[in-house]
Amino acid sequence: MVGATVLSNFTIINGSGSTSSSTDSNGRGSAIQATGNARLNNLIIKNNTHTSSIEGVVFLDGTPANSPRLTNSLVVNNTAAGVVCHAGFTKLSNVTIANNTMAGIVLRPSSTNAHPTLINSIVYGNEDNKNIVFGDAGGNAIDISYSLIQGGQDSITTYTNDTLSWGTGNLDVDPLFADTANGDYRVNVLSPVINAGHPDSTDSDGTRADMGGYPYLKTYNGPVWFVDAVNGSNFGSSGSSVNAFAAITPAIKFASSGDSINVAAGTYVENLDFEGKNLKLVGADAATTIIDGDSSGVVVRIAAYSGASILKNFTIQNGYTVQSNTVQSGGGVSISNASPMLQNLIVKNSTAFYGGGIFMSNSSSKLDNIQVFNNTSQSSGGGIYLDYTNAELNNVSINNNTTISGGHAAGLYVNNLYQNMSPKIFRGSIEGNSADYGVGGMYILNSAPSFYKTNIVNNMGGWQTAEAPGGVFVFNSNASFINCIVKDNSDDQIEISPTGDSSIVSIYYSNIDLTLINTNDNGTATIGLGNININPMFVDTANGDFSLQRTSHLIDRGHPDSTDTDGTRS
Repeated sequence: MVGATVLSNFTIINGSGSTSSSTDSNGRGSAIQATGNARLNNLIIKNNTHTSSIEGVVFLDGTPANSPRLTNSLVVNNTAAGVVCHAGFTKLSNVTIANNTMAGIVLRPSSTNAHPTLINSIVYGNEDNKNIVFGDAGGNAIDISYSLIQGGQDSITTYTNDTLSWGTGNLDVDPLFADTANGDYRVNVLSPVINAGHPDSTDSDGTRADMGGYPYLKTYNGPVWFVDAVNGSNFGSSGSSVNAFAAITPAIKFASSGDSINVAAGTYVENLDFEGKNLKLVGADAATTIIDGDSSGVVVRIAAYSGASILKNFTIQNGYTVQSNTVQSGGGVSISNASPMLQNLIVKNSTAFYGGGIFMSNSSSKLDNIQVFNNTSQSSGGGIYLDYTNAELNNVSINNNTTISGGHAAGLYVNNLYQNMSPKIFRGSIEGNSADYGVGGMYILNSAPSFYKTNIVNNMGGWQTAEAPGGVFVFNSNASFINCIVKDNSDDQIEISPTGDSSIVSIYYSNIDLTLINTNDNGTATIGLGNININPMFVDTANGDFSLQRTSHLIDRGHPDSTDTDGTRS
C-alpha cells in the first residue's frame, strides 16, 4: 500500500513471510506493508506468520517522511512481531496488539529514526513481555499516552540516544479480555480500559474513548441501572432491567449523576468508587446483598461531590487500606467532601489507618440503622472516625472493634477543628470495643457532640496509664449525655484530659457511676437531674443483646419530656 491508500473493514489472515524484501510477497509485513500516508482502519489482523523478528505482520514504512496510520484495529494471535514501525512518524490509535509470538511493536530505523505515537491502545501478552522493542541502533523514540502496556514503562529497554516519552493516562493492568483462547478480544465490563482513553476523544456512543480496538459501547442510558450477580452478565450487557450487569462497578461507570443503581441479592467482590457522582446505590437487603473488598482496598469510596447520594441495604466487608495507600482511611466506607445518606448497612471485618469500619471527613452525612463491628484501626477509630463533620448517627451500633499499633478509640473517634461543627448520636450503642493503647470506647477532640439514648458499655482501654479510660476521653470539648447508659467500662467511665483547654461534660437522666468521672482538674462535669447508678439489667450481654429486661429500673426513667416510640416516657 502506497500514497494515501485506505484499507478499512477487513479481516486479514494466513499471510506468511520469510525475507526482508520490500518488493516480494514473502518480505516485509506478511499481512500488510503500508507506506506513504496510508490509512488502515477497522481491521482484524490475525493468524499470520513471519520468520523475521523485525519485519512483522504489519509493516508501517515511514521513510523518508511518510506517516502511515493504523486505527481501530486488532493485531492478535500472529506468529511474528505484531507491528513494525519503520522510521518516520507513524501513528497507532485505538489498537489492540496482543498475544503475538514476537514483540508487540518494533521500532526500526532506516535513513531516519523511527518515532511512532501510540495512544488509546492496548499492547499485552506478546513474546516474553517484549511488548515494545527499540532497535539497538539507537536514536529512536516513541510517545505513549492513555494506553495499557503490560509491564509498564520499566518493561521497555532503550539504547543510547533513544527517547521513551511516557505520557499521562497509561496503565499496567490486566485488560480483562473476554475470551482470548477463542479469539474474543472484546473487554469485560469490569475492564479498566473502558472510558480510560484520552479525555478529549470519544467512542461512537459519545462516551469518553476506551483503550484498544474494541470499544465497549453504551446502549442504555438509565436513569435506573440494574445489577444481578446471578442472572446478569459482564459481557455485552447494558445494565437495563432485562440485560443487567453482573457487577456494580460498570453501573457506576456508565451512570450519570442523579441516577439510581438497583442491586439484586448476591455477593459482589469489588472495590467501589462513586467517581464523584451523585448516585443512589441500593441493595435488596443488608443480610443478602454483600460487597466484599477482598482485603484489597477501601470497599466503598464516596468523595468530592455535592448532592444527596444514598448507600443502602448492604453488608460491606473485608476492606483493607494502610497508611501508605493513597486512600488510607475507611476500610469499609470512606467519605470525604461529600454528604451521602447511609442506611441499613452492616460494616464488618475491615481495617484502615483511620476508621477501620467507616471514615467521614468534611461531611454532613446522615447514618441510620448501621451495624459496625469487628473492624480494626491501625491508629484511631476502630469502628468509626468522624473528622470535621456534623453528621447525624441514628440507631448506629459500634461494637467489638479494636485499635492496634498504639491506637485510640476502638469504638468512635470524633475530631473537629471547632466545637460549632459537631455530630449528634441518637439511640446508639458503643459496646465491647477494645484499644491496645488509649481509650476503649470513644475519643472526643475539639468537638461538642450530643448523645441521646446511647449505651457506652463494656469497653476496654489500653495499657497507657493516662488517656486510656474504658468509656470516654474528652479533650478541649463540650459533650452532653442525655438518657444514656455509661457502665461497666474499664475505669474511668469518663475522663477529661489533664492537658489542653478545659472541657465540659454534661450528664442528664443517665445511668452512670458519677464517682468514676475524672475531670483531672481541667474541666467541669455538669451533673443534671435524673441520674442514677444501678444495674441496667440488660437481656444478654454475653451475646451482645444490650436491650433492657422488662424488670429494668431504667424503663421510663429518661428525661420526662422525651418519649419512646410507644408514646411512653423514655
